Amino acid sequence: MALQVKIKSIGNYFPKNIITSEALEKQFKLSLGEIARKNGVISRHWSDKETCIDIGKNALDNALKKADLKIKDIDCIVWAAGTAAQLIPCTASLVAQKYGAESSGIPCFDINATCLSSLFAVETLSYLVEAGKYRRVAIVCGEQPSLALDKKNLITTTLFGDAGCAIILEKGDNTETSRIIDSKFETFAEFSQLTRLKGGASILPGYQFNKENKSEYFFQMDGEKIYKYAAKNMPIFLKNLLLRNNLSLDDIKMVVPHQSSLLSLKLMKKKLGITEGKMFVNIEKLGNTVAASIPLALMEAIEKGLVERGDKVLLLGTSAGLTLGAMIIEY
Repeated sequence: MALQVKIKSIGNYFPKNIITSEALEKQFKLSLGEIARKNGVISRHWSDKETCIDIGKNALDNALKKADLKIKDIDCIVWAAGTAAQLIPCTASLVAQKYGAESSGIPCFDINATCLSSLFAVETLSYLVEAGKYRRVAIVCGEQPSLALDKKNLITTTLFGDAGCAIILEKGDNTETSRIIDSKFETFAEFSQLTRLKGGASILPGYQFNKENKSEYFFQMDGEKIYKYAAKNMPIFLKNLLLRNNLSLDDIKMVVPHQSSLLSLKLMKKKLGITEGKMFVNIEKLGNTVAASIPLALMEAIEKGLVERGDKVLLLGTSAGLTLGAMIIEY
């Protein structure tokens, strides 16, 4: 069911600390350009003294400014990220706290579906906006994967970057074509342990940390198995979504995927039959920014004039779970 909900604005924020692949190549004693050849990343941002709250709040400030709005114009704040500030309270409330009394009374809650958090949040909040529960909502993301990386692990250390984004959704009117056409998510929990960060919560509390289980307190990923599964199952998954909306890839102006790695993006492009110039890629300067990835790529595509109001856009990717996700919007 199409929802008459529009993306009012998308804001971004990047920590000022930039880590180049050249610097990491020296650290890991690699040849010049080897990291870019393997995962496509030339540089990425890693936060220094900032928290995920700072990163997300700065992105929301940017989104509010673009939309000519104040925080008091927002009816609900949702934190949509794999990164959390702390277990309790919800991170969305800590973002609201930064605005002081001006944000008093605005309901806040979190959604965590790792790399697909933003898409899940857009889907969830769109129904609430369409139903009239909220007039305008802010989806905020401040990702800091750098804090969970084992800096001795070549694959994860060279792939991920920190970034913030914020999406403001509001009810569209009958004169506009902007809408959420459809979305689809499928989780295959038998592969849930392919991507994990076990330590620090209920299964392995922080007080149990020791030298023997230290690796469980870092992010772990079996990227090869994830890519193989996604490559095999994403084509039929996407075909079903397009068919039920009487659409094909020819109707899509731009495909904006989660920037997982350049290798996986090239494989996806080939498997899905996406024509040259129709898939937006910006991983080289940001790395994999988890849930910030898709909206940041969409924002950049819009700013470059590759996506305009009324264009149909396909947003898609995978996340820990293992989850496949896709959304078709008319921007």
